[in-house]
Amino acid sequence: AIITDATTFKDTNSIFANMEIPNGSPFTSDHLASMINDDGTVNIDPEGITTDGGEYLYIASEGIGSIGDDENPIESLNFIFKVDHDGVIHEVITLPDEINAVQSSYGLQGIAYHPSGIIVVCLQRAWEGFDGPIIALYNLDDAMWEGHVQYPLDDPQSQAGGWVGISEITWVDEGIFHVLERDNQGDLDAAVKKIYAIDLFATEGEGETISKVLGADLIDVAGSTGGLVIEKIEGMAWNKQGWWIINDNEGVDKNSGEIQLINVPIN
Repeated sequence: AIITDATTFKDTNSIFANMEIPNGSPFTSDHLASMINDDGTVNIDPEGITTDGGEYLYIASEGIGSIGDDENPIESLNFIFKVDHDGVIHEVITLPDEINAVQSSYGLQGIAYHPSGIIVVCLQRAWEGFDGPIIALYNLDDAMWEGHVQYPLDDPQSQAGGWVGISEITWVDEGIFHVLERDNQGDLDAAVKKIYAIDLFATEGEGETISKVLGADLIDVAGSTGGLVIEKIEGMAWNKQGWWIINDNEGVDKNSGEIQLINVPIN
């Protein structure tokens, strides 16, 4: 795959600069100002992207910091940015106040668009007060959060220990979404690289822990290119015949620096 173009996100209309800061948040106007450059470009951590199939893209940006942690203080909230194809920001969405109140590291990762006008986002790992990472639904037409469920992560299985988290979510059909789950281990220590199916429309209560069904085990796929087993498989797309997955190479930090785009057909 060859990158042929790039788009820079810009706060051309000062939508981000003029956002309302949540009440009682340790995220301040000074923090906000530090995220916007003089030329209108923004300093964010985009972890996920989806499209409404038309004029707009939605970007999930991971926050920085944890509530009550003096060594890792809040510097940024978790944001969803609505941008056009020129990268201009048109709307900024924050998580519900009660979820921001327990912000921790390992925030927003995946984001998906449901054709009913619902944005679905997921945290990477569980925050305080929750048994698993949150998957939350935002209604674009009503401009409000509709609720959330908790996702049951696999237990770590690596000989090196570590943790397991969500990297991506993508819409499939009706209420079915696929979730990309991985551990933070690579090469011979890698153990959990999986795609699971969930049904968000089959949930019965706010905050319940949903069930999941294995769709694909990616361990062999992640090591099939002749190099190291990829640690950070962080992107996933579904094309009705299988999945495309891609890794975050983290530069050359603890890995070869390769970016691998891999097709995973349905077995």
